[in-house]
Amino acid sequence: MRANQVVSIHDLVEWLWEDEPPSDAWESAKAYVRRLRRTLQSPGLIEALPDGFRLSVPTDAVDLLRFRRLLQEAENLCGDERLAQLDQALALWGDEPLASLPPSTAKSRATDALVEEYGQAIEKRADAYLSLGRHAELVTDLRATTARYPERERVWSQLMVALYRSGKRVEALAAYRRVRAYLATEFGIAPGADLERVHHGILTGTLDAGNGTTHPDVAAVPLVHLTPAQLPAAIADFVGRSSELATARAALTTPSGAGAPALVISGMPGVGKSAFAIKLAHEIRTRFPDGQLFIDLHGYSEHTPLSPERVLSRILPALGLPSTHVPTDLEDLTNTYRSLVADRRILLVLDNAANAQQVHDLIPAAPESAVLITSRSQMPSLAALTGARLLPLAPLSPRDSEQLIRSILETAGKPADTDIGQIIKLCGHLPLAMRVAATAYLHSARPLAEFITELEEHDRLSALTIADNPRATVRAVFDLSYRTLSPATARLFRLLSLVPGPEFCRNCAHHVAGVVPAQAEQLLRELSAASLILPSRPRQYRFHDLVRLYAHDRCVTEDDHTELHAALARLHRYYVHTADQAADALYPTWIRLPRTHPSIVTAEPPPVVPNAAQWMRRRSTEHDRDHSPHRPVWARRGFLVPV
Repeated sequence: MRANQVVSIHDLVEWLWEDEPPSDAWESAKAYVRRLRRTLQSPGLIEALPDGFRLSVPTDAVDLLRFRRLLQEAENLCGDERLAQLDQALALWGDEPLASLPPSTAKSRATDALVEEYGQAIEKRADAYLSLGRHAELVTDLRATTARYPERERVWSQLMVALYRSGKRVEALAAYRRVRAYLATEFGIAPGADLERVHHGILTGTLDAGNGTTHPDVAAVPLVHLTPAQLPAAIADFVGRSSELATARAALTTPSGAGAPALVISGMPGVGKSAFAIKLAHEIRTRFPDGQLFIDLHGYSEHTPLSPERVLSRILPALGLPSTHVPTDLEDLTNTYRSLVADRRILLVLDNAANAQQVHDLIPAAPESAVLITSRSQMPSLAALTGARLLPLAPLSPRDSEQLIRSILETAGKPADTDIGQIIKLCGHLPLAMRVAATAYLHSARPLAEFITELEEHDRLSALTIADNPRATVRAVFDLSYRTLSPATARLFRLLSLVPGPEFCRNCAHHVAGVVPAQAEQLLRELSAASLILPSRPRQYRFHDLVRLYAHDRCVTEDDHTELHAALARLHRYYVHTADQAADALYPTWIRLPRTHPSIVTAEPPPVVPNAAQWMRRRSTEHDRDHSPHRPVWARRGFLVPV
């Protein structure tokens, strides 16, 4: 290994005894050298020098020296001569160097250095083969080398090039996936720049573009640089949301230093998520000069939701990749997409997403780009896994609601403030409902007061319809959310419309649906995540007024009378029993009507009422709804009649 170089006695001691040399190590090392001289029977072969010993041999007498000489000579050759010289050098190598020596630190250092020399020689020979166009001949050797030394990224990239130029594009991409997985698992790192460059070139068909190399089976395809501008027109009479717009602008335009910032706009059906996103996208579009992409994901739609593969298959051609070279595998599609946007400033608007899984692979790593997502789902998992920001939209404020109604009705004279206020109230400040109501009135021949009366006294959801577009209805957008619910969740959604009052809790859901409390809690979370019910206070939920009407409409349409009667009976037993316990806690000395109602006589273990007064205040007006049977109402009120 160190022929024709001076080896110090200190180095010899380290090789012989490593960290535990004997007290006479130096003298023992010298004795070993003298014994070696006698064994070789050539006293002049090993020279004794003041600072150590030197083995003096001709260059061709040691394989390692021959190897190094052949490599040095190859640097001055080219073509077939260079390749022949490199082949001759590598033929001198056997298996693992120094395999007969026991393990030691000195051996590890020496072996690492030798393997590095060997690896560099293999890479030089591979370059020679590639330059001569002998790609297929190289594949077997490179596969063996990557199996033996999987940490050598340069060899992996050469294998990918050889496979690609041999017409084995799929195998080349598979090789990239293997090395990427290995690097991530063993070292926690991503592939280096050379590997990524080769991978991108294979994906886009541009690996050999610009170097004058052509191959009959792989055509180099130029990438056309396009600047997509796909944003739909913004709504002209958009009103309000100034605070939310400011928050969203900051979230998407403030550098994060990591991947592309992502913002999820969520909210109930008809709250104006898409209009908000388009308005926001137009406001910040100049910050993304390399293009703005808009994709309707059909998450809540009559159409099948778009898979990530279909979305990427639309995005890549919009970014300049010829459609004939768009990959089909999701992993390859994702990597191509990330490569194409890596140095661009792109705004991607993903409208109407169904869930986090649909958009997760569409968020690029480019920190100068941004992703804006709208969904009825709140997508907390996307925030947890990618750092996406969440911005829920509520119905409009009273002031913004009035401005919206007046802007639509400005051609119909000046309506009275009370009429506008009544429309807003009947629409629950929901932008879609207010737009539909105002537009429906404009195209009707009725006075405004008569139109309002119809909303109040008849089927309000049916009245909130525009004649020439059956999809432009409040009922239709609620239908799209309802269809996505599981059977158990949809059943609870319907039955909750039977609960009187503005709010309901887990106990109400537990009793009205006849399910265990844990399942009731899970179903409530699913309805809340779908924005069909709204959290009001801790462990309390509420319906938007129009959603309650829709849920009740589905309830009387889909559930039979027996089921509804049983649900109401369970709910009222819960109310009567809990009210009885609350009354005992509040008024223990009052004389009350006899407890003859079956809800009390055959009651289960009494419910816990931690704050009886608060519970009674919340329930004081809930049983005035028409569908409440009279006897339980009488019984509850009778608990509080002083004598």
